[in-house]
Amino acid sequence: MYNPARCIGEYDCIDICPEGAIKKHPSSNAVEIDRDACSSCLECAKVCFPEVIRIVGREITAGAVMEEMLLDRVFCRGAGGVTVSGGEPLFQRDFAISLLRLAAQYHLSTAVETNGNVDSQTFKEALPYIDHLLYDLKHMDKETHRRFTGIGNEKVLKNLSTAVRTIPDVTVRVPVVPGFNMNESDLFAIAEYAADIGVKKLHLLPCHTLGASKSEFLGQEHPYGDGYFKKD
Repeated sequence: MYNPARCIGEYDCIDICPEGAIKKHPSSNAVEIDRDACSSCLECAKVCFPEVIRIVGREITAGAVMEEMLLDRVFCRGAGGVTVSGGEPLFQRDFAISLLRLAAQYHLSTAVETNGNVDSQTFKEALPYIDHLLYDLKHMDKETHRRFTGIGNEKVLKNLSTAVRTIPDVTVRVPVVPGFNMNESDLFAIAEYAADIGVKKLHLLPCHTLGASKSEFLGQEHPYGDGYFKKD
């Protein structure tokens, strides 16, 4: 990620870049990155003290994560615990399930945030190690769901029904998005379906555009633009 507002003009990144992909901006102290020329060697991030350029994310084993979590185990007593989130955490099947198993071994309460669009076998393998499930349900109409998200909602509905029969504490969470589901009929349809299959808790989540800055820092255009979430 690259945040030009943090640049203090040391320019070590320019000197170390083997591809010559980083240059000083002609009218400011900041640098600019030619992402087409960048080979993602990440040498620039290693020398950027103010973290104008920084690496986001790192590879780590489930065991190493558990070692870190056990250092804070005192905070998991009573109402505390471990929440596995993402992105979609169950896309990293082996890691997520291993971490949940370890948490169960150490008697740590577990919660998982998921959109449910994962294969049923992976979902079923994870369920025995989940105490609290926070489950996104965006729309009941499969074609509308597909048009806005790129996929239908068949897996989502199937896995939710399985979860309710397996886990005592399932919360359905609905991101309320203008122009998508922010109307009475769509929200009632979700609520009625959730109630019919035995869901006891449903949360409405206000829409936000917090991901827009991340798109900017990655040199990408935000997929929905500034006006996408405005009311019709």
